[in-house]
Amino acid sequence: VGSLSVAANMALPTARSFLRLVRPDRERRRADAQITALNIQPAAADVPVSALSGGNQQKVIIGRWLMGRPVAWLLDDPTRGVDAQAQAAIYQIITGQVKAGACALAYAADPRELHQVCTRGLLIAGGRIISEIDPRQLTADELERLVSEGTTP
Repeated sequence: VGSLSVAANMALPTARSFLRLVRPDRERRRADAQITALNIQPAAADVPVSALSGGNQQKVIIGRWLMGRPVAWLLDDPTRGVDAQAQAAIYQIITGQVKAGACALAYAADPRELHQVCTRGLLIAGGRIISEIDPRQLTADELERLVSEGTTP
């Protein structure tokens, strides 16, 4: 929510717990910890999200959900429009979550992005799964070709 502060955005998934006893100091401490952990710049919880760069806005959204400790991530082009540094940071966060036991299902318009982080892929053409692939067994160029042609490996 662009007009809200970083701290308010990060508190959204856990708002129910904050409503029982509104504690702005607790909200602020948790947001500050996420801001530091995710390297959100500028490192200020009271800045409106709309004032941040695209990569930092994406990190706020991820930080928002990290506050709720999810066990599953559904990601739709999570790094679209961000620079390479923010892209790497976002994928590092996602892979860290998976290593900690969470599940992640991701879609990306650019198959090269998926090549970097996915351990399993489903190739879909015409609304049907036509092949299961291991992106690590293909080069990024081969994966991109398969996706563009909608063929099996």
